[in-house]
Amino acid sequence: MREPEQARTWQRSEQQSQEKHSVRGSAPANASAPAEGNSRMPDIMHLVKIHASADQVYQAITTAEGVRNWWTRDTALDSKVGGTGEFGFNGHQFIIKVKIDELTPQTHVGWKMISSGLPAFDGTTVAFDLRANGGDTMLAFAHRGFKRADDGFAGATTRWGFYLVSLKRYLEGGQGSPNPIDADL
Repeated sequence: MREPEQARTWQRSEQQSQEKHSVRGSAPANASAPAEGNSRMPDIMHLVKIHASADQVYQAITTAEGVRNWWTRDTALDSKVGGTGEFGFNGHQFIIKVKIDELTPQTHVGWKMISSGLPAFDGTTVAFDLRANGGDTMLAFAHRGFKRADDGFAGATTRWGFYLVSLKRYLEGGQGSPNPIDADL
């Protein structure tokens, strides 16, 4: 996909996701803390091209077996709208709990962060938007609702980028880098 097409894909995904989640005025991932008088908050956003079908990507995100291969081996996931997920990291020392808010097969997954070891995550939302592109899938990822751009936000940006590459490697080559075999970030 050429750069202008990628930009249009991201813009469409951003617009669709904002409409779905009634989020307005979100800032790009590289945004700093809001300027005085500006209510914009930072978001984490990534765009990844994966050489796999949209169904394969969707299954990797929405099933416990799939998530165990790219994000964390310590995964419990009730894959239905209203279901919950629990993702443990570093020997269950850090636990993220989510509620599955939206599932549209092969196109969209939406989570709400219920609790975590990081207060900055609590109440935030995660969206995975998928679009088939020939034999590939474009994954537009967004983690929204952070209160400020601090060290926790910066670390989450790095980790999400790493784990989305892990998802890509899992689907394209059969081996991701889920926790606990991930890099020490």
